Amino acid sequence: MPVARLRSLLLALGAAVAFWLYAKLSLSYTVTLSVPVSAELAEQVALATPLPPKLQLYVHGSGWQLLGLLLWERPRQCVLPLQGVQPPALVRFSREQLLRLLQLPTTVAVFHMVPDTLSVRLESAVHRSVPVELRVRLRLPPGFVLSGPLAVEPQQVQLRGAAEAVAQLPQVATVDTQLEVRTARFQATIPLQLPHSLALSVSPAQVSLQGNVEQEAEAVIEDVPVALLRAPLHTPHQVLPPRVRLWVRGPLSRVQGLTPEAFHVTVHYEELLRDTLGQLLPQIRAPQGIAVFRVEPPTLLHIRNSP
Repeated sequence: MPVARLRSLLLALGAAVAFWLYAKLSLSYTVTLSVPVSAELAEQVALATPLPPKLQLYVHGSGWQLLGLLLWERPRQCVLPLQGVQPPALVRFSREQLLRLLQLPTTVAVFHMVPDTLSVRLESAVHRSVPVELRVRLRLPPGFVLSGPLAVEPQQVQLRGAAEAVAQLPQVATVDTQLEVRTARFQATIPLQLPHSLALSVSPAQVSLQGNVEQEAEAVIEDVPVALLRAPLHTPHQVLPPRVRLWVRGPLSRVQGLTPEAFHVTVHYEELLRDTLGQLLPQIRAPQGIAVFRVEPPTLLHIRNSP
């Protein structure tokens, strides 16, 4: 095909597309806009009830007008000016006031808005220090475990809000998070989350998490003594054997230093009095981070000696 003919075809196609686009943009359309809502408050003032997260706007106009709105004049946020209001107070925003705050161009029309009015109740702000609840799941490499407790910084955060709202939240939880651990020492920053039903803010808005992992090891701890708790000085009851063997699992550095004295194997005297079978399950308390996965013997014999 000659170059001149190809150029003519391309010009004709471009003109057709431009004419089609002009015709389409000259028609009327309706678009939906979601505009976040926030409030400017004085330092000593707090919202008593949460604001709706967004205003939903249904806007009507020609294609050209809506294109200009979406590209250059779209409202990014609806900020309620409440800096000069002293608590307690109830402030109402009408539909007309909200539209003025949005500063939409006059070439388009808002024929529906949800919500179309806002009522904002203000109270005096209070502050309260609350603990952080960690909601984190760790994925460790095979054969590795935590070598100690996780360190969270800070452990306490500051809540700010109306007194009634602050009293309803005894602690602040992190966002549910799953961490993939790939190094012996790891660190992560995890944001905090607040209930949407409460008008609260938290400072800081995130916490730092640190931890260490190391290779897992197993060991057998011999001759761990069995203690009879709350027994009278002279009792006819006896538990056999007096010592047990424990199979344990945990971080290598901690397993290597374990001794029988680190474990507490006990039987309560009240259990002896209730026993009718002559066999008892011992209670075992191990150091933090150490798991006992086997006991030998698994049950203890209960013998009542003749007076």
